[in-house]
Amino acid sequence: MAGDLAEQISQKTSGLIQSSNHRDLLDVVDSLRPHGISHYVDLPQIIVCGSQSSGKSSTLESLSGIAFPVAEGPCTRFATELILRRGNKLETRVHIQPGVGRSEEDRRRLSAFSRTSDQKDFPKIIRAAKTAMGLAGDGAKVYSTDVLRIESTSPTAPNLMLVDLPGLFGASDKDQSDDDAALVQKLVTDYMHQKRSIILAVVTADNPIANQPVTKFARDIDPTGVRTLGLITKPDKVERGSDSEKYYVELAQNQNMKLNFGWHVLRNKGHATMDDTAEERDAREAAFFEDSVWNTLDASQLGVKALRARLRRILWKQIQQGLPAVKSDVQSGIKDCNQKLAQLGTARSTRKEKHAYLQRISSRLSVLVRAAIDGVYSDLFFESYPRQQDAFERRLRANVQNILTNYAEEMRVDGHALEIVEGYERPRRTNRFKYATRKEYLKEVKTLMVECRGRELPGTFNPLVVGDLFSRQCKPWESITQKLVERIHEAALNTFNKVLSELCDQNTRSRLMKGLVRPSLHRLRQDLKDKVDEFLKPHLTVHPITYNDWLVRNVQDIQEERHDRNFDSLSQQLCGATVATASESEEVNLKFLLEGLRDETTPDVEEYSSSLAADVAAAYYQVALKKFIDDVSVNAIETCLIQRLPDVLAAEPPLDRLPPSVNRLEVGPQNSATTDNRKITNRSSSRMSHFAFCSDDAETNGLDDRKPRSARSKRALEKKAPKNVENPKTVLFLRGTSCSQIVQDALTDLYELRRPLSKKFTKKNEIHPFESAASLEFFSEKNDCSMLCFGSSSKKRPHTLTIVRTFDHKTLDMLELHLDPESFRRISQFKTRKFAIGLRPMMVFSGTAFESPVNNEYTMFKSMFIDMFKGEVSDKIDVEGLQYIVSVSADEPTGDDAKPTIRLRLYLITTKRSGQRLPRVEVEEMGPRMDFRVGRMNEPEEAAWKEAMRKPKSTEEKTKKNVSTDLLGDKMGRIHLGRQDLGELQTRKMKGLKRNQDLDGGADHEVAETAKRQKR
Repeated sequence: MAGDLAEQISQKTSGLIQSSNHRDLLDVVDSLRPHGISHYVDLPQIIVCGSQSSGKSSTLESLSGIAFPVAEGPCTRFATELILRRGNKLETRVHIQPGVGRSEEDRRRLSAFSRTSDQKDFPKIIRAAKTAMGLAGDGAKVYSTDVLRIESTSPTAPNLMLVDLPGLFGASDKDQSDDDAALVQKLVTDYMHQKRSIILAVVTADNPIANQPVTKFARDIDPTGVRTLGLITKPDKVERGSDSEKYYVELAQNQNMKLNFGWHVLRNKGHATMDDTAEERDAREAAFFEDSVWNTLDASQLGVKALRARLRRILWKQIQQGLPAVKSDVQSGIKDCNQKLAQLGTARSTRKEKHAYLQRISSRLSVLVRAAIDGVYSDLFFESYPRQQDAFERRLRANVQNILTNYAEEMRVDGHALEIVEGYERPRRTNRFKYATRKEYLKEVKTLMVECRGRELPGTFNPLVVGDLFSRQCKPWESITQKLVERIHEAALNTFNKVLSELCDQNTRSRLMKGLVRPSLHRLRQDLKDKVDEFLKPHLTVHPITYNDWLVRNVQDIQEERHDRNFDSLSQQLCGATVATASESEEVNLKFLLEGLRDETTPDVEEYSSSLAADVAAAYYQVALKKFIDDVSVNAIETCLIQRLPDVLAAEPPLDRLPPSVNRLEVGPQNSATTDNRKITNRSSSRMSHFAFCSDDAETNGLDDRKPRSARSKRALEKKAPKNVENPKTVLFLRGTSCSQIVQDALTDLYELRRPLSKKFTKKNEIHPFESAASLEFFSEKNDCSMLCFGSSSKKRPHTLTIVRTFDHKTLDMLELHLDPESFRRISQFKTRKFAIGLRPMMVFSGTAFESPVNNEYTMFKSMFIDMFKGEVSDKIDVEGLQYIVSVSADEPTGDDAKPTIRLRLYLITTKRSGQRLPRVEVEEMGPRMDFRVGRMNEPEEAAWKEAMRKPKSTEEKTKKNVSTDLLGDKMGRIHLGRQDLGELQTRKMKGLKRNQDLDGGADHEVAETAKRQKR
């Protein structure tokens, strides 16, 4: 039966799961795939690859319990994927996934291939699959790109995938061509390139390793070996004591070809033992390893049981790597689900439920809108990056303030209809409004004065002239203010839209916006327009009225400014400079100057009165403009609109008089759809919460439950275990294949500064950090270093240091620094006393570049160098313990695009006697001296940075209950006890409370004596 095969597979593969935490976590990850989490954590897969007849299928049979085809020569003609899933039923289904290049007809035919299998029928299904793929019969092709997928489900199966691949070969023969070899190679390497693949590279001991290309492919595709485990098969086929056996033993010891996960040895079934059961096979394997040279290896490297243990640790590690990202995504998903549930609200099919729902929305909306117009952004609703448009639309007060500021500036610049300039001046904006010279303008004023002449004396003017000049000048006020009204209305509308999006679902929001919010805001906008027209009407129709003494001052300022300009113009004509800039030695023609001033003050009655009228009109315009801007901002915008916004939904009409669009909030078909939406969202939220619980439980109980075998390994595991207080960071210094001597010297000096919390590699490494940081992550994990400093030099980027910071041995951020070779000085070049190893420096950063509120190269440099020199946290500091200073300064930014240079200096601190209570402190430069120019940088991802900055809850200060302090400072503690029955207290060990014979009247004693006599 299909269930028998599924049960057998489950029993064989259950050992690949490490613990119940591991199993539960993988189950929840698998259940979250329909909710969009699968792009972070995929099903892990183990691919078994190697040369032909190297024992791949036998290895897979040992791991899974399925009897894959085994024979001499090519027996695996296509990829076989064994997909193991957790489920309530015991079943095994087999189907074919068509390969690339298949026609549409072939794809339909192969997709229709489906079988349910048990252990006996499995060989028949393999033969049927070969026939369906076209691999059977005369003239058939040898290999196929189609994939045979075996999906096995059982309650105890792990969620993973095992892949059996065709064997690699080089030389062609009558059955296999060169094209077949290229097809197999591409098929194998494509699986190797998949990041979720754990490569089980199989080599056979009876064949020289040079003839087995799988190791070359593994090194090329996985150069750091973080996904590769080597497997040596057929150790019983090699002659005992031969050089070949010695070579493969050394290979298993990870000497000849080093892999991160090392090597494993497995004895396969032979032709004579093909029918052995799994127990018999394991017994033969154990007996062989006990009586051979292979017993010199560690027991964890021998046999199929140990192989399952090693694979389960590798599988769990792969899940760990994706866990921080998926946890962050799950937390965001939980938040979104809760927000969506809050928006959907409770069921509201009755009129009473509708009204209660509207009241809740109205109350919350009033609170949020009030906070938005008051500028109090402490609510979670306003939490977002301030520069984002969405957050800006939520913060109504900030939006209104910016709109009014722009309105005031526009009124000052573009509020006048005519710009008046002197004859030698150029207008500011000829395309925005008309302009005229002062002489031309005064001619128009004279014409207006003639038309408005009344009883005024010569040299004076009719007050109506000022009114006419002002009304002509302030005509643009109306259009500019109407645009202001529309902008404020749009800002309020956007804020209401954002608030309702937070409080209810999209359907309810659209109905409320259409039925209540938009009509209410439309009425408020009309009231605002009426108020603006009320303020604007006096300026356009009524004669000027003001009692502001600034009017006279403005007239005087205008006239004095014009006289100063005329005087400067005359002095410029006389001596080529103004009076303020002319030197004392320059001669001035006083006669010419006096004649020019006399010409300016020549009495012309009409010109004088027109000039005075123009000056009074300009002065009144300035006074009226300021008053109008304040009236519109305060008495119109603020009073008629902004302060009335919180009551938009507070005074809604009764439910029976609501608009139809609002009254139909949830009726008919919409009700069932919303109910289904609530159920789906609740289910998603519960699954995500379960995942968060499983992942937290896995972290609490340890992601790796290996028990240490010695005190040394125990200390190593405890050192790597998570801690509440972060350890000082260990820095790894290494260099690339091309590295100048200057960079090497800089790495050595920085290494000496950081000792003993530093490590340094002397060999070259082929690493390009900004292209691939996989090698750096591998070195970080292997050496337990959370910071790396990589030195390189090239023609394009000479003398480069790249600082890399990791979190959980994954790249967090990195910064590229270019060292100036001219100013660089080593420590040895300074003839001063050196610092002691292990002491902590005092760090000083100077320069505005390091204090930028925006994250950039300089703030990252500051953060990285603080982390580099940071030690354990100390409560108190003795100033005499500060032995040296690390000074980092940056030049002040200039106007050009050049980035400021960073200068690193180190100074030795010495204290000497001063004859006073405080010693004399002297500093002396001790080196190294480095100047850097910043280059490329990689900023941290938001989810990784948030996880790196997360503080454990155990470090938070707990509230003390039942403890109080009186006025004298004495602590008082309360202990709450239940009712105490002294008769039921256990007193058998308290001699002082034992009952006395005299108190009980000797009754108990008599009973005891009677019992003793009966026993005798």
